[in-house]
Amino acid sequence: MKMYELTEAYKNIADLMDDETMDLAVLETALQEIETQIEVKAENSAIILKGLEGDIDMFKAEEKRLAERRKTLENKRDWLKGYLKDELEKIGKDKVKAGVFTVALQNNPPAVEITGEVPAEFVTIIPEQTQPDKKRIAEYLKAGNDVEWARLRQGKSLRVR
Repeated sequence: MKMYELTEAYKNIADLMDDETMDLAVLETALQEIETQIEVKAENSAIILKGLEGDIDMFKAEEKRLAERRKTLENKRDWLKGYLKDELEKIGKDKVKAGVFTVALQNNPPAVEITGEVPAEFVTIIPEQTQPDKKRIAEYLKAGNDVEWARLRQGKSLRVR
């Protein structure tokens, strides 16, 4: 029997205990048998639960280990890209054919760099916070307007193809 069937049978027999026409000894025996089966089901369920909890803990530990490994590799990648970019900039080369790869410095899209107090018309208000609307400021600057509180800055990044 399934657990829900056992609990339903247990409740039905327990309800019959109040009926004086029923043989109490038979009902008690039936209740004990069902209770034993419930205990076995509960124990088996507990075994499965403990196994699942062990698997969950193992996966969490593995996720943490993999995340740390990924972060280490990302740091190495970022360092190497920065190193290569700096060295190409030092010799004034924007592009190098390196075997099957092409390593090139590429201009990033212009970014807004805030250098002073931003006028209210260029500020976005988020509940309990205000921040410059850099997209709007970029459009304003790209239209040829010069302001002393912001400027467009264009950086370079390394691309490996």
